[in-house]
Amino acid sequence: MEPFSVEPTIGVEPPSVEPTIGVEPPSVEPPSVEPTIGMEPASVDNLSVLYQSSDYILVDKHWDIRIDSKMWYEKHTVQRQLGLRFPDLADPGTYYGFRFCHQLDYSTSGVLCVALNKAAAGRAYSCFKDRRATKAYLALVVRTPNRVRPSSRCWSMDPTMEVL
Repeated sequence: MEPFSVEPTIGVEPPSVEPTIGVEPPSVEPPSVEPTIGMEPASVDNLSVLYQSSDYILVDKHWDIRIDSKMWYEKHTVQRQLGLRFPDLADPGTYYGFRFCHQLDYSTSGVLCVALNKAAAGRAYSCFKDRRATKAYLALVVRTPNRVRPSSRCWSMDPTMEVL
């Protein structure tokens, strides 16, 4: 890839523009931009339930929401979404009201399994512990790197960078 260069413009006069008195400039409407699906911010109202049985609820966790929180000021959590949508399914014997079978990071979206009773939680735990349940991750990238060199310490997208 060639580095780009900018031609110097010192001493170059800009092109002249004739004034047009009494003429309105054409109105330009900004382009209509549809929000990207899944890019709208999370709210306590937009819980997407993928599956529900007497033992489990599978929800589509949004990318910018915590699963649970002990902090009073955390208003947007899956814990709160579930409590508002399914108040009768909350278990007051658990700290969060629901038994989350696994974790997803704050910025990770995806399917989250919630057990509705102790026995179901135990079965789900065994599946994860025995590696019978799998997690798959998909990353969307803006561009393709020229060369990626893996290392035990870092990944470099810059082919001139020294990899540890």
